[in-house]
Amino acid sequence: MDPEGTDMTGRSRTAAPGALRPFDRRALRPLDELELAGGTELFVLTLPGGDVEVYETPRHDLVVWAYTAFVPVAVCRGPGQPFVRVSVDELREACLRLDPRPYVAVDVVPPGGVHYPEPDRHEREPLPLIDPAIPDTSTLWLPVRPGSVGTTRPAVEMAEGERGEPVLLAYTSLARLRAELGQRRAAVSVRADRLDHIVSQTGAGTVAVDAAVPGQRRDTDFPRHRTEN
Repeated sequence: MDPEGTDMTGRSRTAAPGALRPFDRRALRPLDELELAGGTELFVLTLPGGDVEVYETPRHDLVVWAYTAFVPVAVCRGPGQPFVRVSVDELREACLRLDPRPYVAVDVVPPGGVHYPEPDRHEREPLPLIDPAIPDTSTLWLPVRPGSVGTTRPAVEMAEGERGEPVLLAYTSLARLRAELGQRRAAVSVRADRLDHIVSQTGAGTVAVDAAVPGQRRDTDFPRHRTEN
């Protein structure tokens, strides 16, 4: 079958982030065969209700739209375009029930132009007030090697457990981290929903949250692992 827009070479033609291509026969890849280097996550267009947006071509092939950066999403469909950020495997799982199996257009201009212009600010719901008494659990703080602060890949410093296993230390606030590990401790903030990814990257055997770690303050010499995150 020669579906409309299928890349007949079988090779990925993913453009650099932000670079858009026209929607033509070279633009589509079977989702089941899509591979991106380095575990790149995709910004996938969705409907307002949260389902993945599926386009049907004149030949009745199904297409989902995905982008390697956020800016093209707003350029193609408008700042109000709903989307979800997922891995290729997560996208495949979300599309399991589609029949026929879909194709994916990566960094491609979809037909139809802007569908979701920026909402009028007068129509937006007011943001909820923040209660300072309730801790922000969406962000965690991790101790890092001082020389890596400000780099693109800070080196997470991990403690050793009783059996020598690496322990990832995570704190719900910078103040809590420094109260336990010392005021001179270098640290970075991360999204809490990225913690599983960091555990996988660092090889941590255990995560200790807001832990009191005797003897592991910045001014003491303690054994630790240094792993690039």
